[in-house]
Amino acid sequence: VPKGVDGAPAKFLKAKPQTDPAKCTNCGACAQSCPMGAIDPENVAETPGTCIKCQRCIRLCPTGAKYFDDPAFLSHVEMLRQNFTSRNENQTFL
Repeated sequence: VPKGVDGAPAKFLKAKPQTDPAKCTNCGACAQSCPMGAIDPENVAETPGTCIKCQRCIRLCPTGAKYFDDPAFLSHVEMLRQNFTSRNENQTFL
């Protein structure tokens, strides 16, 4: 179960990327890069398909117009950053 910063379960299944219309140039990079084809290529502000929250559209947007605003999802992302950013040594278990 995904957890937030507070350790409580984070429910964000319906979270979808948002688009800042002031920054979006409708280049379509987000729609083309979405592995699920969830973003409407005709209107990139719409995400009618299933979003798996991979954030590829956000990373590849050349103008920074895509973002998530769902509090539960953002809390989960922050928890991951806080707890899983350092590399650990490999371990072998016999």
